Amino acid sequence: MCLDADDLLSSRLLTYLRTERPAHGCYFERGYKFDLASPLRIFPRRRFFHECGSSFVLRIDAAPFPHRLDLSLGFSDKFIRRYDVHAYVPQAMADAGKPLQALPFPGAIYVVGGQNFYANMFRRRYPRILTQLRNFTLGHRLTPALASEFSLGPYLDAEHGSFV
Repeated sequence: MCLDADDLLSSRLLTYLRTERPAHGCYFERGYKFDLASPLRIFPRRRFFHECGSSFVLRIDAAPFPHRLDLSLGFSDKFIRRYDVHAYVPQAMADAGKPLQALPFPGAIYVVGGQNFYANMFRRRYPRILTQLRNFTLGHRLTPALASEFSLGPYLDAEHGSFV
């Protein structure tokens, strides 16, 4: 699994993988976006694997991993093309005759608004009133259970609010 610092995994993931043992792996059809500008709201996402690179788990014997990972691998390398452009992983695995199962619950949270260079650099900025309207209409209230499942505690300090 590829995992980077702006993504948080569900605490249910390892139990699911251990008990269900998907034949070739799984991908996260559903997940959440968590915007640090709106810390007590969470945004459910469908087709999560299109937005977040930490959205699939592959069996090492099913995926075409290279025999080495070093600086000699260029962007044209099959591994790099397939897994850096994460939206294509489920289809590429299915095309190879090794389909991935959709995880039956939201598998991760993509945290934006912090130190994520890509999300901050290329993210469209909206006027404050539109952001507040989006939060009210699309966001769900973050519950203590969800915060616990995804270890969001460090993001919920005095600066950002609490679960009062």
